[in-house]
Amino acid sequence: CDLGKPNMLNVHLVAHSHDDVGWLQTVDGYYYKTVQYILDTVNFELNSDPKKKFIYVEMAFFYRWWNELTDHMKQSIKKTVNRGQLEFILGGWSMNDEACTHYSSIIDQHTIGFKFLLDNFGKCGIPKIGWQIDPFGHSRELASISAQFGFDGLFLARIDYQDYQERIKTKTLEHMWFSSPTLGDQASMFTASLHRSTYTTPPGYCFECDDPPVRDDPMLDDYNGDHKVANFIDDAMEQAKYFTSNHIMWTMGSDFSYSNARINFKNIEKLIKLVNAKQANGSKINAMFSTPSCYLYALNKANLTYTSKNDDFFPYAHSGHTFWTGYFTSRPNLKGYERTANNILQVCKQLSAFAQLVDEHATEKKINFLKQSMGVLQHHDAVTGTSKQYVAYNYAKMLSTGIKECQVCYFSFQCSNLSHHSHFQFCNLMNVSSCKFTETNQNFAVVVYNPFSQMVGQYIKLPVTSNQLTVFDDKLKKLDVQFIPVSSETKKLAEFRGSTSQFQLVFHVHVPSLGYATYFVNMSNGWLFFIVTAYLKLTFDDNTGLLSMIENKERRIQIDARQSLMYYISSSGDNWKSGAYIFRPEGVAGNFSDVNLTIHELVSEAYQSFTSWASQVIRLYKGAKHFEIEWTVGPIPDDKGKEVVSSFETSIKSQNIFYTDANGRQMLKRVRDHRPTWNFENTEPVSGNYFPVSSRIYIQDSRQGIQLTVLNDRSQGGTSLREGHLELMIHRRNFNDDSLGVDEPLNEPGIDSKGIAARGLHYVLLDTIDSSVALHRSMAQQIYMAPYLSFLDLKKISLEQFWSGLKKRVNENVHILTLEDWNQGDVLLRLEHYYEKNEHGDLSKPAVISLKNLFAPLDIVSFEERTLGANQKLENVQRLRWNVQKYGKTKIDPKTWNVELKPMQIRTFLLKLSK
Repeated sequence: CDLGKPNMLNVHLVAHSHDDVGWLQTVDGYYYKTVQYILDTVNFELNSDPKKKFIYVEMAFFYRWWNELTDHMKQSIKKTVNRGQLEFILGGWSMNDEACTHYSSIIDQHTIGFKFLLDNFGKCGIPKIGWQIDPFGHSRELASISAQFGFDGLFLARIDYQDYQERIKTKTLEHMWFSSPTLGDQASMFTASLHRSTYTTPPGYCFECDDPPVRDDPMLDDYNGDHKVANFIDDAMEQAKYFTSNHIMWTMGSDFSYSNARINFKNIEKLIKLVNAKQANGSKINAMFSTPSCYLYALNKANLTYTSKNDDFFPYAHSGHTFWTGYFTSRPNLKGYERTANNILQVCKQLSAFAQLVDEHATEKKINFLKQSMGVLQHHDAVTGTSKQYVAYNYAKMLSTGIKECQVCYFSFQCSNLSHHSHFQFCNLMNVSSCKFTETNQNFAVVVYNPFSQMVGQYIKLPVTSNQLTVFDDKLKKLDVQFIPVSSETKKLAEFRGSTSQFQLVFHVHVPSLGYATYFVNMSNGWLFFIVTAYLKLTFDDNTGLLSMIENKERRIQIDARQSLMYYISSSGDNWKSGAYIFRPEGVAGNFSDVNLTIHELVSEAYQSFTSWASQVIRLYKGAKHFEIEWTVGPIPDDKGKEVVSSFETSIKSQNIFYTDANGRQMLKRVRDHRPTWNFENTEPVSGNYFPVSSRIYIQDSRQGIQLTVLNDRSQGGTSLREGHLELMIHRRNFNDDSLGVDEPLNEPGIDSKGIAARGLHYVLLDTIDSSVALHRSMAQQIYMAPYLSFLDLKKISLEQFWSGLKKRVNENVHILTLEDWNQGDVLLRLEHYYEKNEHGDLSKPAVISLKNLFAPLDIVSFEERTLGANQKLENVQRLRWNVQKYGKTKIDPKTWNVELKPMQIRTFLLKLSK
C-alpha cells in the first residue's frame, strides 16, 4: 500500500464498479451486456501500469468470467492480484441485504465466494474488508459476522439522513462498532460511513458520464487542467473538514462502471499527475490510486481513538417521508421460497457429507447450483423484492432449478441403505394442499429427515383424497391421526388447480437429530382423533369472530388479545409513494368490514374469513406450547394499493418497548419514535417505527413477567405502535413506483394476472419472560431447519427405518450450523452456541462438545480450526488492532477433542476423515 505523505492530505482514489447480481436486468443479462467487458478492460489496464488499482466484489460474476479465461489469462490475473493491483473486497457471492437475510445464509454465501478465491488465488485472495455500500440499512449481526470473518473494517454508504447529518457535525462517520454485547471485543469492527452517504464518484469526476475529461495539454484551446486541479483541491479540503485524520477516500465508480476502463483510468491518472505536481508550489494535497484496505491501514497507522456504536442502522430513510421499510415484506412468496430453498440445501449438504460418495464431484456439482443460487438470492435486490418483475421470476426459476438438482443428490444418499432409490418422490406444493404422489397412492412410506441438531417432535400434514387411512411408525405402532378438510379458501387459489386432495392427513412424528424416521400410510376404515392441548386455551368473540383471549394453562397466564388481519392504504400522493422499497401509508391501519368465524371443534382449528381475498386459520396442536396462524392473502384487489398486516392488540403493558431479531440471531431492543445515537424526528409515525423481522418479534410486561412472541417463516416488517400492540406486515401490492430506480410498481400479476396470493405461518407463544427465551430460541432454529419430507412406494421400500447421523446427544444450547463436503473428502463443520449472555440461567452458560465419535458415519482423524468463512486457519488471523480492541482465542483439549462454545460463539472446523 501507498500510505501517502505524512504532512499532507492524502486522497485515496478507489476505482470500483458496483455490479448488482440482478436488479433491472437478470444476472445473465448484466453479465453479457456489461460485466464481462468491465473485467476484460479493467484487467488490461492493470497489466499496462503497476500503479493502477481496482477492487472487485461480486464473486457470482467474477466466477463466471474466470471460467471463460484461458490458462495464460488466468496466470496474468493472478499476477495483478499478487501485486495488490486487483483486490477482492467482501468476497461473497453477492453483496447481501442486511434486513431480509438469515445469518446462516449470509455465512454460506460468503463461504462459497471465499472458497473460490482461496482455491484460485491462495493467501492473496483472502478478503480483508467488508463493503456493504448499497444495502438499505445495516444490521448489527452482519457486523459481528464480518468481524468473525477476520475483516479489518466495514465500509457503509446508505445510513439514515438524520444520522448522517449528526455524524458530519461531530466527525464520527468513522467509528468502532461493538456489534455483539455477548461476544464483546471479538465482534468489534472499525466502521466507515462514506462521505455524501453514497458510493458513487464525486460530482465532476465521472469521466464515463457527462463530466468533461481532463484536458491536460496547455497548448490546446480547451485546456482545463488548472480548473480541474483547483476543483479537486477545493473538494478534498471540504471533505477533510468532516474527518479526523490526514487521509480521505473517494470512491471512483458506481453501478456497472468501467465497461470501458480506459476512459476512467486515463483521466484519473492525468488528474493524479496534475494534482501532485502542485506540491512543488506548496500544495498539501497528495492523490493516489488506492483500495479500502490500504486506506484503512493508513488510518490504523495514524493511531487515533474513535467513538463507538452499539445499536444498528435500521430503518433507513434518505429524506423525510422516505422510510425504506416496505422491502422488509415486498414479494412475500419469493422471501418464503428462499427460506424453503435454504432448508433443502442444508439437508442436501448434510446427506452428501454423510454419504462420502465415490463420485464426489458429480454430487458436489448437483449441490453447487443451489449453493450459488442461494448466494444470488441474498443480494440486496433479490430477497428484498426490489427488482423488476421479470428478474424476480428469474430468481425464482434459479431456486426451482437448484432445488430439483439438490433432490437428485438426495437420491444418492448411501448411508443407511438409502442409496439407489431413484423412485423417491418430492412434493413442492404442499403449502397449497397439493401433492400428486399422496393423492394418487393410498399405500406409501413417508421419510422425514431432520437437519436440526436436536430430536424434533412435531405434526406434519399430507394432502390426501380419502379419510380412510391408517399411519404406522417405524415399529409398526398405529398412530393417532386426524383428517382436516381442505378449506374453501385453499380451493379458490389458482395454484390449487389440478389437485384432487380433499383432506389434510395430520399425525405426529418424532425424528432423530441429523437423521430420519419412516412412517407408513395404508388404507383403513378411518377414524378421527381430537386434538386438544394441555398448555393453551384460545377464546374467540362471538360478535366479532376474532381471537379475544390467550391463556397459558400451565403457567396460569391469561391476557386479552385481539388478533386480526388489517390493511393500510398505500400513499399515492406528492413525490414519495409506497413502492418496492418505501412503505408510506395513508393514515392508520383499517379493519375489514366483516369477519366470518368457523370453529372446527374436532380438529382444534378456527377458520376466519375477513373478505374474499384475506383469511386465516388459527390452529392448536396437542402438546404444543404455541399456536399457529396460517394466513392467506390475495389476490389483493386492483382498486388501491394495500399493505396487509397481522395485528395483535393485547393487555400487556409493554410501554414503548418491543424487541426484534437481527438476521435470526441477536435480539435488539426497539423503542418507539427513538434512535439511540441521535435526536430522531419521525416524519412517518407508522413506517418510521417499522423494523426488519427475520425470525421473531416480541413484547414484554416486566411487572407481570409476561412475554408474547410471534415467530415467522420468512422476512417481514414489524412494529409495536402502542402499548400491548404487535404488528407484522404479510403482503403488499402497490400501483405506483416509489421513484427509487425500479421504474415499475410492486404489482405481482400471479397466475391469472389478477394479482398474486401469498400464504405463510406465524407461531405465537405466551409465557413468562424467563421461560420464553428457551422456547423462541429453539423454535426459531426448528422453523429454519424444518424436517424435510420425501415419499416412497411401499412395494419398493428397502431401507433402515430410523437412523441418526449423530452418535451422541448435542447440548440443548448447541446447534450444528454447517455440515458439508469441502475438498477431497474433508468436511466443513460449524458449531454454534445460539444463546446470548445472561439470557437464560442454564442455557446461556458455555457448552462443551467433543468432536470424537460425534458423527455415526464419519471417522474423523484430525481437524483444524478455521475462521467463520473457512478460508484461513484461525491461528493465522492477524486483524488490525485499534486502541479499543482486545483479542482472545479459545483452545481445544488435544486429548479429548473437547470444544468449548461460549454464548453466541460460532466455531468452524475442517475435519480430516479416514480414507
